Amino acid sequence: MTTIQRPNSRPVASTLLAVLLVTSAVGALVQGFSPTAAFAGAALPFNTGASVAKPALAGNSMAYVTLSEAGGQYLHFADIANQTDSKVVPYPIAGSSQIAASGDYVAWSNGYMNKWNVFLFDKYSSHTQVIADSMNEIGRPSTDGGQVVWREANFDLGGAQIKYFNAATQELRTVTVGKQYSNPVIAGSNIAWFETAEGCKNDAYRLCDSNYTVKNLVVYNVDSKLTQVIAQNIDSVYAPAISTSRVVWTQKVNGHYDLFNYDLSGGQTTRLTNNDLDETYPVLANGRIGYLGMALGGTQRIAHVFTIGSREDIAMPFKGYNHGFVSLADNYMAWVENRPESRIKLYNFNIPASAADVDSDGLSQETEQKVGTDTEKKDSDGDGISDTDEIVLFRTNPTTVDSDADGINDYKEIFYVKTNPLKFDTDGDGFYDGLEVKTNHNPFSASKVKINPAKFFRWTAPAR
Repeated sequence: MTTIQRPNSRPVASTLLAVLLVTSAVGALVQGFSPTAAFAGAALPFNTGASVAKPALAGNSMAYVTLSEAGGQYLHFADIANQTDSKVVPYPIAGSSQIAASGDYVAWSNGYMNKWNVFLFDKYSSHTQVIADSMNEIGRPSTDGGQVVWREANFDLGGAQIKYFNAATQELRTVTVGKQYSNPVIAGSNIAWFETAEGCKNDAYRLCDSNYTVKNLVVYNVDSKLTQVIAQNIDSVYAPAISTSRVVWTQKVNGHYDLFNYDLSGGQTTRLTNNDLDETYPVLANGRIGYLGMALGGTQRIAHVFTIGSREDIAMPFKGYNHGFVSLADNYMAWVENRPESRIKLYNFNIPASAADVDSDGLSQETEQKVGTDTEKKDSDGDGISDTDEIVLFRTNPTTVDSDADGINDYKEIFYVKTNPLKFDTDGDGFYDGLEVKTNHNPFSASKVKINPAKFFRWTAPAR
């Protein structure tokens, strides 16, 4: 994919070159280890140094927001494959903004005071267009390339209305109006949404959520302008998911929510799951469903990916923080760890889990498990030297700060004292290195003449 060329573009992994170089050396340590694949499977392929959230995948790119940049929340678009990143617009967006991405486009809603907008950004032209400007509240947009749909309050008639915009033709269309709708989703020529039999009316031009839990699932074709009800009297939550070939939704059966699938070409409905999980917030891409799963009566929300063809269900790693904001593309699944400093995690479908490099230190999960390092820390023992450097360059123990137990930590021994970090007594004079340095003796000579450490030793690496 072409790197985003913008004046404010910046590399998002400043140590990429170093990591790739050392990774090739690590490959020789473990049979069958692929250094390129391992790095591609990193959980955080970009690192802004800020709290990040709201991922929206689009192929090998991802839109997201930073939560702690100076001045507010900013919208970014990251090229995962080329490890580059750009701000979409130079100004902060509202904290309530909702993001969608597809192909070359990012769409987002923005509300301020009693004014709501939908914006559409084309990453190659760097052009941002206002496609909705309303006094009525706007719900989460969905996009398929330059086609965008959203739900908008309708103060005059009650309930809501669904709007459609096409960037290629600049057409703005009101698809339907008057009922209570969930957030619509679009793929190709089809739009899907849930609707209730009646509308509702709220003050101040705001969207209202009625108490109706029973809904109909509707598909609308943009070209033919025909509307089809594909499921009736559904007890569901949030919104359906759609691709060019199918619609997927969650439906409450026997007290919990399961996944259902409708084949747009064959017209057949299939129940996909029947388990002890509540499946919620489904997203869909390439025959896979991403969703948030929660055990019945539980409190932990965990991102899952369900493959429709094989019925395989994989739960993403859970580290004690609830997951949210699941997004899905052909090659990747993204989700947020809801922690004090929000983190985006990324799962690469093309990389075996054992080869993934979760902490981006150049070592795969499989390698780190074999050597005993922490799969989520670049420097497991905290001595200032990365796990990869300890294993590949210095052959020191990445799980202890003092590999030879001579009283000098590995970082100081390598970059300041220059003694052998793997030898208890570098000069073999019977006095261990730590004792000689502590008493101002030369650790490279059996001589008992004292030295001046300030002149004898010199740092060759930046201080931690």
